[in-house]
Amino acid sequence: MRCGVMIVLVLLIGCAGGGDFLGYPENRARRLEEENPRIDDALRDTVTMTEVRAADYASYLRLKEAGKIYREMRKDGFVYYAVRSQIHSPLPPERPTSPAEAYITVIERYKARIPQE
Repeated sequence: MRCGVMIVLVLLIGCAGGGDFLGYPENRARRLEEENPRIDDALRDTVTMTEVRAADYASYLRLKEAGKIYREMRKDGFVYYAVRSQIHSPLPPERPTSPAEAYITVIERYKARIPQE
């Protein structure tokens, strides 16, 4: 009988300078194999943290009101924010003792210009 496996990602939570948000460059997506080079080939190229994407301030406010914001910071007239979700990835049945599936935490990063008052 095959069982499921939960992949728990340890994230560096912080706001470093130089275009970083949550400890990773704004213009790069992080992939699972960067965190775990020995990961199963079926999970390679799975994004665990998106590049920072443009969003509108109204979307930020709706997510904030709904309690969906994972982390946020304000910098240079923008609010940077992250939303955490989980994806399910079935794995090929290569070995009877290998896990049948993986649940992967994904951090989606955004930035929205803060309106002038």
